[in-house]
Amino acid sequence: MNLRKNIRHVLNEEMDNRKIFLNQMNKFGLLNLLKMSGMSYDKLFSLGIGPEHLTRKIKQEFIQDVIQSLGGINLIEYDIEPIFYNQNDTDYEEITYLGVNKVAVTVWYTVTNDISAEFGVLYHNLNDNIIDEIFDIVVELYGNNDIITENTNKEDEDTEKFDKVEFFIKKANKLINKMKFNAVKRVEFEYNKEIEGFNVNIIYDRQFAIDNPKNFNKVKQNSIKEIGTTITSYFPFKFLFYLHSE
Repeated sequence: MNLRKNIRHVLNEEMDNRKIFLNQMNKFGLLNLLKMSGMSYDKLFSLGIGPEHLTRKIKQEFIQDVIQSLGGINLIEYDIEPIFYNQNDTDYEEITYLGVNKVAVTVWYTVTNDISAEFGVLYHNLNDNIIDEIFDIVVELYGNNDIITENTNKEDEDTEKFDKVEFFIKKANKLINKMKFNAVKRVEFEYNKEIEGFNVNIIYDRQFAIDNPKNFNKVKQNSIKEIGTTITSYFPFKFLFYLHSE
């Protein structure tokens, strides 16, 4: 392969990975994408996914997903400056606590510098600038403290001895079978000791083949390619792919 073709091949591969990540982020949310890919936020966005792809919906869902794992974020306890909310002649309002569904706003009476009230505001009622500020805080907490991984590991260790093979199969099944692939009923994973990797059993829909005899093979091959690309992009293991019908 000459230099020009090699460059084109690399660029096309990067474009394919970018499309996959964008598709998964839009389907399952940013937090699930980070957890399943094993990437950091910075690493993911070095692949060409920029701020323009982060919609308000994606940011808000990420905020709430992370906070749900923590049970809430008290900004003072994390040594984070409260977020400005509003101000008038007598009161200064700031966000001091991030809950799962709403934030807590503390109201300061400016004359005496005492707390005069507190109230909650739902996330969907916050303006875009505040959502952006909260998002940046949560991203930093997620990256610095690895809080989601710690929480996930604790839950798994409480229920079982955290077998890595079973944990992977559980994660992979959850990810892949949430997706929709034409002509495919489901995908199953099993450990292959010989290759120290996994067999990927793709069960395609026999009825679909009967109902769509002309384009079945093309649809099936496209789905198999998409499944293979998704799995190998997410997980750094060896895989063998097998087809079955049902």
